[in-house]
Amino acid sequence: MSGNEVLTAVTDGYRLPNPADKQITCPPRLYEMMTKCWQAEPDERPSFAELRDFFYSLCAELDAPYDAD
Repeated sequence: MSGNEVLTAVTDGYRLPNPADKQITCPPRLYEMMTKCWQAEPDERPSFAELRDFFYSLCAELDAPYDAD
């Protein structure tokens, strides 16, 4: 895909699918945040502070022991 084709696809709303659908595991929450970062309008994207808080929270969840109950 050429650079112009990529630009056209993204402008038309194309976004990469969640890698969880493939062989790579990507938590749905992480993919959701990724899509927020891809918003065309800068005001609709998360701030760096929001991203920091999100990743601290996500890391804390991933480090937490698994509880099946």
